[in-house]
Amino acid sequence: LKDMAKKVKIVLVMVFLYIAVMYVQKLFKSMEELKADVEEYKKGIDYLKEKLKLEAGEVDSLDNYAVINVNGIIWMTSNLNTDTFANGDYIPEVREESAWLDLDSGAWCYYDNNPAMGDKYDRIYNWYAVGDERGLCPCGWEVASDQDWQDLVAYYGGKYASVYYLNSDSGWCQKGLSANASGFNALPGGYRPTHLESGGTNNDFDGRCGGVWWSSTEGMLILDKYVRNKTAYGMDLNLSDTYRANNAWYVGQYVRCVKQKLDKL
Repeated sequence: LKDMAKKVKIVLVMVFLYIAVMYVQKLFKSMEELKADVEEYKKGIDYLKEKLKLEAGEVDSLDNYAVINVNGIIWMTSNLNTDTFANGDYIPEVREESAWLDLDSGAWCYYDNNPAMGDKYDRIYNWYAVGDERGLCPCGWEVASDQDWQDLVAYYGGKYASVYYLNSDSGWCQKGLSANASGFNALPGGYRPTHLESGGTNNDFDGRCGGVWWSSTEGMLILDKYVRNKTAYGMDLNLSDTYRANNAWYVGQYVRCVKQKLDKL
């Protein structure tokens, strides 16, 4: 019986040692895989930085606008700031929320209806202005499409990494990763959701820890608690990430203009 107990103990010790060896091997394997992932990440960052250096990130001038070239698309580095369509027709400023909500044509405003905010962030537009056939951007330019925005974010590393490249390096509600490494200079100017879409805050203006920009691309029809609304896609850039927005046409957002790459800036 004693010999049996001794054998059992020996077997248990051997099993324990086997399990311990397997665990250590798995641990080292996990560490090696982690190291490999880190190296792959570093390679990706180095590649992204090199591509940024070679193809984009240098602010140039075109048609009297500061611009950057991002993979063949020329982006203005500031928000659109006009009160006329491309043909010269006037776009009205609309301050009152009730009047803004009743619109079925283009309009603009400043954040919080404050001209000082306009000096810093430029004008906010409803999508009726964006979609107007007279053209919101200057002649030869167009409002960035949904695909333009998606390509821009992807080019700079995706949802999270792009914040480092696209967001301005100051002015945010708290310190983050924003460094404006591309020269795109996205500012945290908020948007005008109106109380219908302000997440229960009942604010006409909101979102000053980020900014929201329109695209020229119509979105899905949505049904909110008030009315069935036409929508358009856009891009929300905030402190830590970016995401594709899909807001009703009456929402007020910023605009960036683009054009296809020219042979020489």
